[in-house]
Amino acid sequence: MQLTTAPADPRAYEPRPITPAGDFAEFVTARSARLLRVAYLLTRDWALAEDLLQSSLAKAWTAWRRIEGDPEPYVRRILVNTYTSWWRRRWHHERPIGELPEQAGPDEHRGYDDRDVLARALGRLPRQQRAVLVLRYYEDLSEAQIADVLGISPGTVKSHAAKAIAKLRVDPGLTGLEPDSEPPAGAARLAAVQGRIQQARQRRIVSAASVCAVLLALVLGYAVNPIHHVVPDPVASATSRLIDGFPEYALGNRVVATGTATDEATPTKVSWTASTSDISIYVRCRASEETDIRITFGVAGGELGQMICGATPDGPRTGVGTAGSWPVEKVMNAGITAGASVVMSVSLGIVRRPAPAEVAVDFAVAERVAWSDYPFPTKPTVLPELDSNRVDQFPGALRLQPPTDDPMQPVTTKVPWGPRYTMNISQHGVGLLHLSVAGVEVMRCGNWSWDLGGCGYTLDPDDGDLRLKLPKLAPGTEVEITVVPEHAAADWAVWLAPLK
Repeated sequence: MQLTTAPADPRAYEPRPITPAGDFAEFVTARSARLLRVAYLLTRDWALAEDLLQSSLAKAWTAWRRIEGDPEPYVRRILVNTYTSWWRRRWHHERPIGELPEQAGPDEHRGYDDRDVLARALGRLPRQQRAVLVLRYYEDLSEAQIADVLGISPGTVKSHAAKAIAKLRVDPGLTGLEPDSEPPAGAARLAAVQGRIQQARQRRIVSAASVCAVLLALVLGYAVNPIHHVVPDPVASATSRLIDGFPEYALGNRVVATGTATDEATPTKVSWTASTSDISIYVRCRASEETDIRITFGVAGGELGQMICGATPDGPRTGVGTAGSWPVEKVMNAGITAGASVVMSVSLGIVRRPAPAEVAVDFAVAERVAWSDYPFPTKPTVLPELDSNRVDQFPGALRLQPPTDDPMQPVTTKVPWGPRYTMNISQHGVGLLHLSVAGVEVMRCGNWSWDLGGCGYTLDPDDGDLRLKLPKLAPGTEVEITVVPEHAAADWAVWLAPLK
């Protein structure tokens, strides 16, 4: 697992003119179309590509005044690094993303052209291999530059490129690449990005107010009764306290261990007694100078995986930060099972050189909490509107929704097997939903707050993992798609549309 936010272009450290903040709108309007193309080549899905680009631009805005020189390499790095590990969407709820390869249904009026064949072959490559090819042959970066962007060695870049090209060579009928169409850009995209920036600002304001409320409640509570000084905070979170700046309860989890790593040479260790193998990791990164930090998590049973985060002098000191997890099976194989005494080692590696004088990575281990034991926040009087995440704009889109008075009722539909489908589940309240295809669960979508949440999924018959799960299906066979609520306290809806 690797979740990434990226700093400015490290290929040049000599002083350069600082990018004026006023140029942001001009940059989005005039130059984001090229970045959208990169996003499309990576995701092979225009809706996901637009979402990826807008998320990357919103991230770039937070550091726009600190960007030196041309901002495009900075934004491109954010975009590529976000893509390589984009398993959660922009909502802070469980939102796994099926980034899946291209597969279109037969068209009796127009055959596939050679470019589409190559695009689908490119879509079948692993993420890192695909990212290397896109950066090398579309962005025309050198191996050293690609290694810098992805945080890997030049030798690994060469290996990924060689393996990817070898796979493409054995794929029949490859001649070129050109998708059929592209969504509108310019002012519409700028407005959407500005909306995301405004939402992020509002979340930061609410988060800051929540932290102040918690601290004030703690102080007042201590003054009145030093023994019982934890006061509930129903405004912004499901927890009444912070543990080393991390909310005790968030995203369906409870924090069980925390630590701060500050030294590349010496790993930091934390220990706890596990009650489940379903764990998540939260990280917050800071540094005296802007940099990238690679964080490696290991236990006695082996390395669990890595995360990469962008660190700045004003990095967060409270909140969840960046959240990530690994498959439960992998965690179990590493020896983290219920009742086990676990010692986790956290090591740091500075990706961007020269290394800053000071770095600090706050991290927390959080375990999944049973639904009945989770302290949900108070339900507000007004709930947000459900959001299709633009899936309703696709031709042939369907909306499925249970009755308003019965959110626990499953919804189902049948579609022909063969084309790819994009899906979006939207929840405006706490709930846990299960998405199944042909009777096999492929995704779980959870929301542990009363904010708008949801999950995106791309159903692709050409995906190897999906083929292993599902029974063998002939093209044209009707398959049943079902969303079953395990818990649902408010309305939810599903949008489904074929991708052509």
